[in-house]
Amino acid sequence: MNDDDLVSRDHASRLFKCDTRTIKAALADTPPDEAEPGKPKCWRLSTINAALDQRAVTHANYIRDGSASSTASLTRARTKLARNKPRLAELQR
Repeated sequence: MNDDDLVSRDHASRLFKCDTRTIKAALADTPPDEAEPGKPKCWRLSTINAALDQRAVTHANYIRDGSASSTASLTRARTKLARNKPRLAELQR
């Protein structure tokens, strides 16, 4: 296939061997390259590839920042509180 070929999200998920929801999430803010009434919306393969690359970068930054889960956020907050406890006790004297 050529980068200029138009494909639907379902077809793209088969071509890129990933879940349709992944394609849908990657294309959420990307307008279709072709949209005819009564037909599925279509994007160029190059557009889909760029959207998937951007999504991968976004997810990598999200995980690297440690904000990937609420558990990680709670653990960071508890650690910070534990570090500050001696200082708070000293201020209260």
